[in-house]
Amino acid sequence: MIRGFHTFDELRIRFPELQSSSETWEENVFVCVTLPSKEEFVELHRCYQCLKCRNKVSLVAFDLNENCGALMVRCISCFEDQFLFITKDHTTSPDICIFQMAPKLKTTQPLFDGFKCPSCQKPFQGITVDTTAYDIKTIIATHLRCNNCGECMNIVFWDHPGNYFQYSIKMGDCVRRVSPFAALVFYVSALENYLQKAFLSASSFNKYLVQKKRVNFQNLREANELFKEYFNLNLAQIAGSYWQIMIDAVKKRNMIVHNAGHDKDFNLINVDDTVIKEVRKTICTFVDSALRPELRKKYID
Repeated sequence: MIRGFHTFDELRIRFPELQSSSETWEENVFVCVTLPSKEEFVELHRCYQCLKCRNKVSLVAFDLNENCGALMVRCISCFEDQFLFITKDHTTSPDICIFQMAPKLKTTQPLFDGFKCPSCQKPFQGITVDTTAYDIKTIIATHLRCNNCGECMNIVFWDHPGNYFQYSIKMGDCVRRVSPFAALVFYVSALENYLQKAFLSASSFNKYLVQKKRVNFQNLREANELFKEYFNLNLAQIAGSYWQIMIDAVKKRNMIVHNAGHDKDFNLINVDDTVIKEVRKTICTFVDSALRPELRKKYID
């Protein structure tokens, strides 16, 4: 079911009532003739309840443009992610399509090939997103509009740090059989990318530090100090026995990139399949099972 309102004030007044009116309340798409200000829209999350356990939520990210907007919230108890979509254009779809990727990627456009309008069943002609506005945003709200009847699908792009991590891991997997050295470089880059993107997406100031190269994520000890200061997270403690394995992997990565795969005595370093398996498993376990859950609790990833 889609709820329609003439003004955002009307929606805001009725929102708590909508949530408490039914034990099976699951509405998250609203049509509103006038869109709110950024401050009004963000404030709405304080009235939101987790659809799973009915507890309070915290704001993770938001987007508001001239046609629509979206809130991404996370339950403070079960840490479930949920989205709310608001649009001033008509829509018959009560669903939000969540794409866990950046709209700026070239691989985005083919995703919509073959999509048909739910109203007239005519093929969609593609999607247009203003990628110049993406900046450090982790979500963007947009419509996939039918050129035939004008109907819209409600879409949210969610570009979290894990996307960059998985991309680098896949690149390492692709070259692993051909060159274990190249695979190790990509696996270590996956870790660096994840740490950098998580740090960058936390604030505009953090983005400034990254752009001006005031922070270094190729040095894990320096990265650990940054995470202690900004997130109150000790990467070495979280990693436990994995920490030294990752430190050694970074050293080998530097020898490959800067010294043609040789150590300081010009001996060729050992990077065989056994080493690669350990590095990949260690980095993936650390990011997926140890660090990411901690960052999710801080509403970063």
